[in-house]
Amino acid sequence: MSVRVNDRFTGVKFALPTVAYNEQMGMKKYYNSLSAIMREEIEGISEEIEHSGEKGRNNEEILKSFLGIHLPKKYGLTTGKVVGANGDMSKQIDIIIYDRLNTPSLKESRVFSIVPIESVYGVIAVKTTLNRSELTDSIENIASVRRLSITAAMTYEAGHPIQLDEESVLRPRALIFGYKSSWANIENARKAFVEILEETNDKHRPHCMCVLDQGLVVRQAYKTDTNVYSNHVLMHFFLFLLRLVDSFTVWRVDLSKYIEDYERTP
Repeated sequence: MSVRVNDRFTGVKFALPTVAYNEQMGMKKYYNSLSAIMREEIEGISEEIEHSGEKGRNNEEILKSFLGIHLPKKYGLTTGKVVGANGDMSKQIDIIIYDRLNTPSLKESRVFSIVPIESVYGVIAVKTTLNRSELTDSIENIASVRRLSITAAMTYEAGHPIQLDEESVLRPRALIFGYKSSWANIENARKAFVEILEETNDKHRPHCMCVLDQGLVVRQAYKTDTNVYSNHVLMHFFLFLLRLVDSFTVWRVDLSKYIEDYERTP
């Protein structure tokens, strides 16, 4: 079953995929059912929405709704840009996963946010149909986040603020998600993914590429070698995402570094 609602700010329709889980169903069948619903929604949307921008936003919202239901509530989800304290800003990012509990608001509207990089767990580029051009665009968008300077990370020790060195702070996790692809199979998609990775600085590379109706391609750390999961794709994608963000530490933000005329109090 899926619940269709309207985004009251944009008028765009999107679907909240829902499946009543029970013990007899099992995790694999549960996620496979969700995957089928999401793919059915995408096919239905393609017929109903003519404007490509609205169609793309609708498809982003389907994935965001799924994540909003299944991720722990400490993770916030938004669309927008990531910014560093030096003023550098990323390209627009489809889904930003950030620290909901401790993130200060820099700029926020009803449908768009600017999030300090120190508060970002990860980013996801979402595409309806992945092809080489869209894959390249996704990797460039991700790189625009992962190359940002991280200079305002801090923590507290015995109540005193401690500034963290940039080299000790990990860059946000990064994933690419497509509902389908122009390639005949996941192996051809994997080859294209690896070819583009080889042209990308390792610090800026995404961790994986998911094609919902074909498979999940996971990059090995510091390499372009990959592992492929062609069954139960949505389940593997979600579990991999959860492992990435759960193993990632975000820090408090020294907001004074984002405000030029701030006078530090003693």
